[in-house]
Amino acid sequence: MRYTISSFAKMQGLTVDTVRQYEKKKIIIPYKDKINNYRYYSDYDVRNVSTCKFYSSLGFSLTQASKMIDNMPANELSSLFAKQAHHVEQKLKFERARLNMLNKYNEYYKYIPDKINNFVVVHFPELARLPHSANETLVLDDSTTKEVKRWIDLLPVTFYTRWIHYDIMSVASQPFKFEMSLTTDSKSASEFGLKLSKNTITTKPSDYIFTVIKKPDLEPIDHFHFKPAMEYLNENNLKLSGDSFLIYLASDIINGEKLNYHGVFLPFNPK
Repeated sequence: MRYTISSFAKMQGLTVDTVRQYEKKKIIIPYKDKINNYRYYSDYDVRNVSTCKFYSSLGFSLTQASKMIDNMPANELSSLFAKQAHHVEQKLKFERARLNMLNKYNEYYKYIPDKINNFVVVHFPELARLPHSANETLVLDDSTTKEVKRWIDLLPVTFYTRWIHYDIMSVASQPFKFEMSLTTDSKSASEFGLKLSKNTITTKPSDYIFTVIKKPDLEPIDHFHFKPAMEYLNENNLKLSGDSFLIYLASDIINGEKLNYHGVFLPFNPK
């Protein structure tokens, strides 16, 4: 069979301009009828375009596909398919991490605004964090900045947190300080090739109590914001067992005042 460019494009679900792109890549080579000077495409061109579209559906570029149909040996095809499979597997891992984070935050938002200072137990595996501030002041030296960028590039496998050291949280008379950090779990860090440096702090697997606090936008975070959580631990015969952290969740305007909502996580053990 022979096909005009319009019928060939329609049959393949392509535009005429896209057909011409296939020509430029030498994927299809029309022949000219010497009598009417029309260009026609053959069943061989149909096969090549169909195969390239299949390869494209697997994530290969058109340039790659054009080389793959050009008598590429099976061992080379196998190598390309293995590399692409690895690439897709990494993307799936990343998408699973994205889905996991979406589901977590969806649960956190259910506490706003009606469940402020309600408590639930959540579990975290070993966490790794990269501090990059003292309170709100960022650390700007070159080595830290480069390392922070590597962690940012893995959002949402990593996520933003503020960590409060155990000794500060457990003694109300201590001046309140926190560290802004990027955080992930150690298993994810390993899976995504994130090397943990001497700047990284790890925390052992633990149960945490989770709650949501609200505060005026410009009000600094302080001990009294955590008072209900600390009282909850004491009332339930539990004790703080390590560093705590919080995450920003949302802001809202209520009666003309901007309020911020934060999720807080306090690790605990039985007393």
